[in-house]
Amino acid sequence: TEIGIPEDVLRFRQHLKGEMAHYALDCWDVEVLTDKYGWVEIIGIADRGDYDLSSHSKFSNDELNVFVEYDEPKKVQKTVVKPNLSKFGPIFKGDSPKVKQAIEESDVDEIKEALEKDGKFTVELDKVYEVTEDLLIFEEVEEDITGEKIVPHVIEPSFGIDRITYSVLLHSFTETDEKDYFKFDKSVAPVQLGIFPLVNKEGPREIAQELTETLRMAGFTVEYDATGTIGKRYARADEIGVPLAVTVDFDTLEDNQVTVRDRDTEAQERIPIADLKDYLEKYYK
Repeated sequence: TEIGIPEDVLRFRQHLKGEMAHYALDCWDVEVLTDKYGWVEIIGIADRGDYDLSSHSKFSNDELNVFVEYDEPKKVQKTVVKPNLSKFGPIFKGDSPKVKQAIEESDVDEIKEALEKDGKFTVELDKVYEVTEDLLIFEEVEEDITGEKIVPHVIEPSFGIDRITYSVLLHSFTETDEKDYFKFDKSVAPVQLGIFPLVNKEGPREIAQELTETLRMAGFTVEYDATGTIGKRYARADEIGVPLAVTVDFDTLEDNQVTVRDRDTEAQERIPIADLKDYLEKYYK
């Protein structure tokens, strides 16, 4: 909307489940209504969840999480698993310590699921160890938790400039009884200022040319035009969406003021040349 696409031709559309990529938890498009192509996507925004960092962690064996500390510790009930040492030692003998460590570092829910499904939980180290339910003890314990490790989620905005530019051109084009022109927002108008001598004669011409160079050096995009009538020059500037036109006339030689004309309203006002740069900077701020 800030670059001139009206709000009533914009919408957010949520992807259907069958449209989303396998890694996406959710995905929305910003779409713009066009007269030729209907609703067209100009921006895609995907919630990739923790897919990216979890995938990197899986294959690099590096932890890519952050620890989020709570304002106050929380007491939580949790299930822990530990070996039944009276049976564990005799079965695994010298390998008991490393199997025990692997068990304690494993997810409790995964262990329970494996026991329910297969009657055993498999530990893969330098060799494969099978742990049955009678070798384990599950206990409910209460712990003080000061925070939690979280794998950050990734939000991916994606867009190109071509469709957005097309949309700006389409929805900035304005047809009235008096003229057809691009009503570009001043933030994206490719030419910011037209400078015209009222007539292409000595005096106004030199001042207009000097103003053109001065304002270009100040960073403004300026188009100088001295051909044809002033009305035709205004029309040409309007057609390409120039927001303001500055005209130097013979009165300028006397009062050092120029006429500034607004593209949309065609209203005109006299501005001292000394104040023109500040006037334009405020206008384009």
